[in-house]
Amino acid sequence: MTKKANILVVDEEPIIRESVNAALAAVGYRVRGAASEREAMDLLREPVDALLLDQGLPGAACDEIVRTARQHSETPAILMSSEKSNRSENKRLRLGADGIIYKPLDPLELRAITARCLMNRPRSPEAPASPRILITDDDEIVLRSLSDILKGRYEISVTKSPIEALLILKQGPFEILLADLMMEEMDGMDLIHAAVNIRPRILPIVITAYATKNNAVAGFKEGVYDFLEKPFTPGIVRQSIDRAWKTLRVELENHKLLSDLRHLNEDLRAEIKERRQTETALAMAKETAEASNRAKAEFLRNMSHELRTPMSGVIGMIQLVLSMKLPSEQRRLLGEAQKSARTLLDIISDILDFSDIETGQTQLEPALFDLRDMLDETLKVPAMKAHEKRLKLSCHVQDEVPDILLGDAARLRQIILHLIDNAIRFTEMGVVIIHIEAERNPTSGTVILHFVIRDTGIGIHPEKQPLIFEAFTQADSSLSRVHTGAGLGLTISARLVDLMGGKIWAESTPGEGSAFHFTLPFQSGMGT
Repeated sequence: MTKKANILVVDEEPIIRESVNAALAAVGYRVRGAASEREAMDLLREPVDALLLDQGLPGAACDEIVRTARQHSETPAILMSSEKSNRSENKRLRLGADGIIYKPLDPLELRAITARCLMNRPRSPEAPASPRILITDDDEIVLRSLSDILKGRYEISVTKSPIEALLILKQGPFEILLADLMMEEMDGMDLIHAAVNIRPRILPIVITAYATKNNAVAGFKEGVYDFLEKPFTPGIVRQSIDRAWKTLRVELENHKLLSDLRHLNEDLRAEIKERRQTETALAMAKETAEASNRAKAEFLRNMSHELRTPMSGVIGMIQLVLSMKLPSEQRRLLGEAQKSARTLLDIISDILDFSDIETGQTQLEPALFDLRDMLDETLKVPAMKAHEKRLKLSCHVQDEVPDILLGDAARLRQIILHLIDNAIRFTEMGVVIIHIEAERNPTSGTVILHFVIRDTGIGIHPEKQPLIFEAFTQADSSLSRVHTGAGLGLTISARLVDLMGGKIWAESTPGEGSAFHFTLPFQSGMGT
């Protein structure tokens, strides 16, 4: 994605700031406005890509804003003026502005000049092998003398005109400026002032025959690096240039490091912002999905309640009719109807249990219970189902398993019934075995019971095994499957085991059978 350029417009008139914003924001720029130097300096704490300045601002304010904007990069500056005059052009030249546009602002012209300045702005400076030096003095003899001293060692350009020097600086980069302090066309300090606006990292060196304390103080305030007195001593001139070049190379390297760090920081900010937006979107999507799931679970729960009541009535009425004297064929048909109704009631009960678990309405009710007595009662109904299919159902409880436990016996019974019913349903011949063993935790007194329900049924294919504890999922999901059920028994068992602080898993070999394991923690009610 292309980065949008940040534009700062500085003008006292709100209508000008608004018109600039409307013209540039329409083509994708980010525009911020400032009505004063103070506001502009606050906004320049973050780098900008281009600067639009009102010519009517005080000169010192314009200079400070431009220099601050160009501390970290060659930020292009565009001057906005209310009049076409030499005064406007001279101010543009002195500021080192890259362009000028006249009020009232034309949106198309504003977009064009902004785009051109952004396209032509210099990139991060790379230090050349040797400094490029611009020498400006209106004395031909001085120019020739300095050229003789520096030629062959440095890349130099010379001009007698300060105005021409500024134009040369706009066209190409220079690292060092040698300027005479007193020239007829422009004062040397004014030239240095304008040159620094154009090239913020240029190092000025003053050449003068009248070096005074006042000149030195004024020069150093403008960023002058050194003073060279006429007539020149070649060694001193070269030493001054070498020192300046060494200083500038360090500054350029530091600038490059800071520029790289700033770009990395901007990229990091953008990435953090994008991640936060993604996290917010994911959180909202998660909340929406959870609300939808809760609504669906609540609907299933309500519907299950509504269905279970009349279904219980149907089963009761069938049982009442079966208690009467009936022909054998009618009794057989009513028996099949009662069997189907009970199957449907079991499915409805499973849906209701699942809905309670999903909506968080299932609560554990721990109490003391006798494990072996509970197993005897629990296995009576499954034993009848196993007998009908001519299967052998057996239960083995190791001696170290305590009789009395503290826990939720009803939920344990529910888990065991679902797993045994699942084993009987998918076993056509052979056995279904329940095996229970115990592990004690000597520090907490907790008893971990390990239950295994093993069968000799059809087994589960390896690719289906990760799915068997998912809701409404069956290993055989084809329309022609023989085994009935809603596919909730294993899901309910898994959720209850998790609710009770245990673990559940399965081992299976197709054609040989399956073994469902689960562990649950209990407190021993008494010593064994």
